[in-house]
Amino acid sequence: MREPPKGLSPRRIRQGNARSTRCSPRPSPPPSATGNPRAKWPSSSTRARRWPPAAWTPFTRARPAAARANPLATHVSASSKGHVMPPALRHWRALRAAVSGLACLALACSACGSNSSSHPATTKASGLAAQVPAAVRSRGVLRVATNATYAPNEFLAANGHIVGMDADLATAIARQLGLRVQFFNVSFDQLITGITAGRYDAAMSSMTDTKARQQAVDMVTYFNAGNSFVVLRSSPLHVSSFAGLCGHTAAIEAGSTYVPQVAAEQSHCTAAGKPHIHAQTYANQADANLALLSGRAQITMEDSPVAAYQARQDHRFRVTGRIFGTAPYGIAVAKTSGLAVPIRDALRALIANGAYHSITSKWGISTGDITSPMINGATS
Repeated sequence: MREPPKGLSPRRIRQGNARSTRCSPRPSPPPSATGNPRAKWPSSSTRARRWPPAAWTPFTRARPAAARANPLATHVSASSKGHVMPPALRHWRALRAAVSGLACLALACSACGSNSSSHPATTKASGLAAQVPAAVRSRGVLRVATNATYAPNEFLAANGHIVGMDADLATAIARQLGLRVQFFNVSFDQLITGITAGRYDAAMSSMTDTKARQQAVDMVTYFNAGNSFVVLRSSPLHVSSFAGLCGHTAAIEAGSTYVPQVAAEQSHCTAAGKPHIHAQTYANQADANLALLSGRAQITMEDSPVAAYQARQDHRFRVTGRIFGTAPYGIAVAKTSGLAVPIRDALRALIANGAYHSITSKWGISTGDITSPMINGATS
């Protein structure tokens, strides 16, 4: 038996080899690999083996097919003794495979994010974001005021969030412009003053576009609605026009177009020798409906889609007479805001891609759909 190289006792060699097998992914080379071609492991050592192992070279790509197919599998050589892949190396390769898989998954997801099959209502239309005034674009938020007491157009859900046709449409418009939307629930008669004071960017609350309102703000038309009278289901009243209000108590929402219409009808009642209309004004439609339920009023007025929805949801109410006075709703913006044109163009895009009709159909009011939004399109 040949002696090991000087300075390396058989005991030191065995200890070194045992440590490298347990803790290092690469076994220590034999003395012959250190420059002494005549040095060998002691034949009496139980750790004696060839360098490198015949069936597995740890740091080469030449691995058996089974190991290539499953990087987590422990590699066992075909030799009778078998050489097990050190755990540190096995764990490192498993981690590298996992990281590579995550990278591929992220790349695939990023490709999915650019897919053109996304819902049209949530896709920013090309060029529309550039039309948004710089102050609004830098803020990234479209501030929309509404009076959330007018279901199904705008109302509060059980969780306190503002929902309805106007809320959905405002959100879709904002996305077309590359913005987020922030809603503010305010009284109806404060909508236009809030716009002119700069507290909000737009007001969207089933507001009829009229010549009078156009004196203070610009209006972008987006829906057609008529007017309906609502009474209790137990009431014998049958009213189909403002002339039928003479001698009755009417609950009216403050700031609505019904206030001047009822006031104008008073003179007609007097000329016809009929009693006056007893008009009661309330801050919002919910309060007007409560007056009807409590007996303080006999009749109230609402836009036709709202009246129909209310009668379906609450069987204590019914619609009386026919729908009359169809007129467009308008989105109010300040005259100097520069928002009228981009909002109109966003509406045109939503009508063209079908998202607009999907929203109105969702709330059961698609009979009021329009095909061509206008800026200040009121005729009266």
